[in-house]
Amino acid sequence: MLRRESFDLLLLDMEMPEMNGFEVLEQLGNDLRLRDLPVIVTSSLEGIHNVVRCIELGAEDYLTKPVNPVLLKARIGASLEKKRLRDQQKELVRRFATPEVAQDLQDSGFALGGRRVRASVLFADIRNFTPLAESQPPRKPSSSSTRTTR
Repeated sequence: MLRRESFDLLLLDMEMPEMNGFEVLEQLGNDLRLRDLPVIVTSSLEGIHNVVRCIELGAEDYLTKPVNPVLLKARIGASLEKKRLRDQQKELVRRFATPEVAQDLQDSGFALGGRRVRASVLFADIRNFTPLAESQPPRKPSSSSTRTTR
């Protein structure tokens, strides 16, 4: 059903017939189209190792049964907000990155995967920027950011 239709969130019980929740999480993680689907696990399984394994397999959250409805509602709201932000991120990458970069990020799940990359980063905090900039003496740029032109 997950592969046929589009869903915003999955509430997953760990103890099911045919396939347990761990197996479902593994399959979701191996599917490029489904690995970003937020999953909230609900279970009566005890032990921190079960919680840790679910999170490591990609679950967004883990709630023990009986599930508190107020807590479940809050976790659903937080998970849906994270999904909305991830969807916006993907759309921005599709709009502004080259198709090759966008595809690489999509394939990697928007992770650098531990690779070292050369990147330029600009951090700008606009509030009070002018007074701060005016109070600082000029500095020579670092050698990594200077370019020689001939």
